[in-house]
Amino acid sequence: MPQGSRNAVTEAVDSCVVYWVAAGLPRPQIDQMAAELRTHLEQAAAAGKSVEAVIGDDVARFAEEWLKAVGRHRPGWERLLVAAQIVAAAVFITLLPAAWLQPVVAIEAAHLVQVLWVTAGVWVLLSPRLGARWLANSADGRQGRLWVAVLALTFVGLLLSNPAWPWVPERILYEVPRWQALVVMAACLAVNVLAMLRDPTRPQRPATPS
Repeated sequence: MPQGSRNAVTEAVDSCVVYWVAAGLPRPQIDQMAAELRTHLEQAAAAGKSVEAVIGDDVARFAEEWLKAVGRHRPGWERLLVAAQIVAAAVFITLLPAAWLQPVVAIEAAHLVQVLWVTAGVWVLLSPRLGARWLANSADGRQGRLWVAVLALTFVGLLLSNPAWPWVPERILYEVPRWQALVVMAACLAVNVLAMLRDPTRPQRPATPS
């Protein structure tokens, strides 16, 4: 198989894997589907067919249709854990500067804005209907740039809404000692560790021969 065809096959398979991971398919199933797709595309390439002729121009739609055929939907507890992980990460990032610099952490309205902003941005980036679709179709430069734009907007919005800036209105909701903020941050880390350990898309260790 020509090198160009091999690269196109790899890019298509990797793009589908990105979508299936965002959709929450278990890693063994993802690996099996990726292997089947690779074999199918390599056989088609050997017969003179292009990747586009097999899966079409919209790689994400192809991956979505295959996902529907599999019929696996992410359980409610998995979706809840993913949501908790995103919120916990946003809270941790928001509290980190204040807990690092101040003995008493003032929780301001701007902190809530930061948490909501980061949560919304990350949700868009990881959503199968939005960010994962753009990333899977990143060969289309417009969709790839859209994903990068949302990532940049999330980061810039987090920085500009920091209550340390003079243009951000000071509206203190309550104050807590640093140790309480650190306890909250530790809980946020625990939620993220639990979510990563329970993530069905996490790569599996290869079985050791007995």
